[in-house]
Amino acid sequence: WTVISVIIPFIKFVKTGFKEGTENILNISLVTPTGAHTSKIAGTVRDALTSNSLGGGELKIWKGWNVHTGYTVAETVIDNDGTYTLPLFAGYYTAEFSKEGYAATSINNFVISSDETLSRDIILVPASDNKYRVTLQ
Repeated sequence: WTVISVIIPFIKFVKTGFKEGTENILNISLVTPTGAHTSKIAGTVRDALTSNSLGGGELKIWKGWNVHTGYTVAETVIDNDGTYTLPLFAGYYTAEFSKEGYAATSINNFVISSDETLSRDIILVPASDNKYRVTLQ
């Protein structure tokens, strides 16, 4: 862990007949993990029917297993060539991949260790009216 200290400018006290004094207005110490974001998840997003790479979709990450609501710890737009890379702290996560015209897909439980690159290629199924397709990986 790294400790970062910041001291905000001080107030000067002056009163006739008394010794001058100063006092810090605010003293903040932040504690951050060393080696922050040395881990990441990366891969390629592809169309289930054509195997073509899909750019322009969205990746959202939540802390914990099977979590799909609330505060996202990380988000990114999938690159035009269908690839994505997202730095994360070591931990347990849920990921959701989505793109307009496609059914969203999730990785409900994944663990990233410190200094690890977790490789996950994703298949998105085109959405269509009254038709469903199941893709097993």
